[in-house]
Amino acid sequence: MNGIPSSATSSVGRNAVAPPRWLERPFALCSTREVKIGKINIKIASNGSASLLRVTIPAAGSLQDDAFREAVYECYRGVGEVVRQMQSHPIRFWNYIPEISRIHSCGLSSYELFNAGRFDALGPWIGEITSKRLAVASGVGTPGDDFTLHLLTDSQPANPVENPRQLSPHCYSNRYGPVPPVFARACLLTPNQRNLFECSALVSGTASIVGEETRHLGDLARQIDETFLNLASLSDVLANKQAATRQDALDRYHALRIYVPRPENRAAIASRLEKVFRLVANPEFVEMDLCRTDLLLEVEGTLSFPA
Repeated sequence: MNGIPSSATSSVGRNAVAPPRWLERPFALCSTREVKIGKINIKIASNGSASLLRVTIPAAGSLQDDAFREAVYECYRGVGEVVRQMQSHPIRFWNYIPEISRIHSCGLSSYELFNAGRFDALGPWIGEITSKRLAVASGVGTPGDDFTLHLLTDSQPANPVENPRQLSPHCYSNRYGPVPPVFARACLLTPNQRNLFECSALVSGTASIVGEETRHLGDLARQIDETFLNLASLSDVLANKQAATRQDALDRYHALRIYVPRPENRAAIASRLEKVFRLVANPEFVEMDLCRTDLLLEVEGTLSFPA
């Protein structure tokens, strides 16, 4: 069995739970092995010191309350055990969460229950939850009933960074759930990682959030602008150099994946992207629900700049 599947077009569609296109080349020719931890089956493709892991929990969307939280916990606990055995470090997570906005009988959404399960498992895995210990991540919906996790690891940790325009997710108030999301806004790659992945840094799913609050409710154009401001801010932090203009900061981006919950907004977002991200060829659009129902887009990507 080969590594990750290929994406033939820039539109991934509503049924995609694949990692982004920039990972195709590093793992395209890699064989895949499987390991089992408890009830968790983990598929692993490796290229030198780097590995791409995939876990699927079938019918997770049908689980209720603590059962869903426990399934996420067991998934992350099992993956953490395997990564420790590999003497590797988490670099980047992609989480596809069924019925992400559904409110359970306990009063929490599927996303909030996911956050709780992830938090419970990450503590024993990585130790104290701080910005310097967390990996980059995205957490979006999926129209299917399965929960899917992809994890990129390497023998060396990346260097996580935060966005000065945004509160670190693990410091969110309980307005966004009793247990916070735990991930880094972005990370700098090591020289070996840069060579393998052909980029300098990775950025988490980024949206129109300032501090911890969603900005510009219902206003697509302003949410796009705010998202681009956050991406420009991360670009400057990662490059350790303030660009002369916002355009110069955004010109560091190399590849983008855009999650769009409302298909009718795609054309307007694509038009703005084409004008602003001049060095990004064929950005990927994925129609997925987001962790907050008031967000109209979320963007993740890679950057390239001199070491």
